[in-house]
Amino acid sequence: MRRIASVMRIGWAASAMAAFLMTNMTALPAAAQDAAAKPGQEQQPTNEGQATGPLAIGQIHWYPVDAACTFFTADGHAAFAENQPDTWQFVFITMRETRGAKGDAQPLEHGYVMTNGLLRELEKVKSAPDGEGNTVTVWRSAGEPRINVNMKLIDDGKSGNVVNFKGQMTLFWGDKKEVLDVLGRCQN
Repeated sequence: MRRIASVMRIGWAASAMAAFLMTNMTALPAAAQDAAAKPGQEQQPTNEGQATGPLAIGQIHWYPVDAACTFFTADGHAAFAENQPDTWQFVFITMRETRGAKGDAQPLEHGYVMTNGLLRELEKVKSAPDGEGNTVTVWRSAGEPRINVNMKLIDDGKSGNVVNFKGQMTLFWGDKKEVLDVLGRCQN
């Protein structure tokens, strides 16, 4: 019984101390509150949500890749060979799931882009033709920092079950924007 009473007093004392700290923490100036990191959290930069540093689009080295579509720079496309793994260097890849979410008949599509050394997964937002005969597809990242990719493509012919495309990939990150000419191929 004494042990239970001791634990209860310690528990009460800990609760009182936590309440005291919480009360006094709110009395601190806002700058001091922000400076005190909470357990399990890192301090956020003052420009939260803003893109910092340069924007660099990289190559995705993925062999073998079971992709719906692969996109290259002009040099990457010229160097690509099916039987040479070191030539599998893409600037953008799309993949389809075998079934849609919640029983949808339409398969879900995900895009992948390498930015600032990190491979980012993107969700397909929408795809529609523009007034110039191009198909514009908008992709966005699920996590922060938010990255948006717009693919503006035109059909460049077919070869068997592969449809070739040419166009532009525009990557947006905060107030930064990078545009690349791309050549691509999609499995039909």
